[in-house]
Amino acid sequence: MRSNWRTQSFNQNLACAKKNKWGGIQIPSVIRSKGGAFCPAGFEDFYKLIGLKGHNGWDMACWEGEPIYFPVDADCEWWVRNEIDSDGGIGLDVFSDRPIDIGELPKECGRLAQDQYNGIYGDPKYGYEKHKVFVKIRLWHLSKSLVSDSKNNIPNKPEGYRDTKVKLGDLIALGGNTGASSGSHLHWSMKIVANNSMTLDSNNGYYGAVDFEKYYEDKFVVDVLDDVKEMALTAIDLAKKVIFNVQKFINSFIS
Repeated sequence: MRSNWRTQSFNQNLACAKKNKWGGIQIPSVIRSKGGAFCPAGFEDFYKLIGLKGHNGWDMACWEGEPIYFPVDADCEWWVRNEIDSDGGIGLDVFSDRPIDIGELPKECGRLAQDQYNGIYGDPKYGYEKHKVFVKIRLWHLSKSLVSDSKNNIPNKPEGYRDTKVKLGDLIALGGNTGASSGSHLHWSMKIVANNSMTLDSNNGYYGAVDFEKYYEDKFVVDVLDDVKEMALTAIDLAKKVIFNVQKFINSFIS
């Protein structure tokens, strides 16, 4: 996103959720940002309540409806699947259509991801290749997805193949505040998956997510690719953008 304001990183614990009378998380969720070291009365650390060690991705603050462009440059093509969770959160999962070289595996990877990387997990005829892994990029809390699901069972293609829908720089979604969220933002994360899209090592304390900090380059994809045009904004969208940037400016002094 153009705004580029990260409000929570991997493994941080900055969100609180309202508890129900049994001490679990209330559904639909009521989420608050942690103002200090502790959650307000009746709230508890959100990630603890849902069984996580900490935040399993990055949160990027945005204004409602801010355009989101696919930011991952890799030696593959990408297929997509839309999701809506039990809290009404709108999400988009983007999968590599083949294993890719990500260098050394993140420390959050468990045995299954390590086996895939070392050539133990997965038959080569289904696309597996030593020292490469299949990757999923998850984007959540959207106000709207702008891409349809990829089709599978394509004739004359290997098992697990999906038609590809997304490439670097594509406009894929609009930012929002759906689901377990305390304000408009994009949650995005990276997971190692099997060729059938199943998340590997989902018991790693982060639902299978890994820290992708070392892969991140702080550049806006529209500025990098000459052939990508930014979405034209309506007058209302421009007003939202201005208000958001003022809030971001004020926050820079407060923090």
